[in-house]
Amino acid sequence: MNGNSNKKWLAAGAVLCALAFVGVGFSAWYVSGTTQYSFGGNVVVEDVIGGNVQVSIGPDQAEQSVVYGAPSEAVNAKTWLYSDGLSTENLTLTYDFTFSGVTAATAFVVSVSATDSNAGGVTYTSQFGSQYNKQASYRHAVDAGYIADVSEVTITYTQSGNGGGLSYDSSTNTFRFTGENTSCEAHLTFEFHWGEEFDGQNPYSSYKDLTGETARIEAADTLAYIAECLKEVTYSIVFTPVANV
Repeated sequence: MNGNSNKKWLAAGAVLCALAFVGVGFSAWYVSGTTQYSFGGNVVVEDVIGGNVQVSIGPDQAEQSVVYGAPSEAVNAKTWLYSDGLSTENLTLTYDFTFSGVTAATAFVVSVSATDSNAGGVTYTSQFGSQYNKQASYRHAVDAGYIADVSEVTITYTQSGNGGGLSYDSSTNTFRFTGENTSCEAHLTFEFHWGEEFDGQNPYSSYKDLTGETARIEAADTLAYIAECLKEVTYSIVFTPVANV
């Protein structure tokens, strides 16, 4: 009798712990990149690799971050799972690029890469008394289907400003220049995605209506695990030269 009562109390206590962590301390749900670069944010924009082309971005666009955080609807929501609003989801980066020093021979592919200083994995220890301790890293989060790999980032191009002499092939993410201008401008957005485990949606959609104690604990544990996986991740927007054919 006492044994069963103790088990029930421990389960209830674990749920209360999960609620407190989610509602108050879960502002660090799954925010990428605790490492801050000199300009802030967790995204680096690189010049064209091995080329003479210089890449600059619009004012106030350098301090952007990719945040796998809570959606705005979760802020102070009246569900068991809610957010304090300190790490609202941001999976879209927006840049106004200026490419200087381009010639008719210039062409390059734009892509996004992820760097994880914990690429080898670190041991995640559950804070909720869940049954597993396992390795956590960016690659583990991708392989588990929690987030989509950076190779699946959606890149959208819009001509802007002095965009003449510049073309963009969305099927290959390739810029080509005709040489009409030595400086060209382009507006690009980069949209990151959640993984197939959550049907590409924020996990809040899957978790907010959970009622069972065990399910809630496992959900909170998963969010904490994702946070650990992304803890040391930073992103780079990379321009790689290719033949202009």
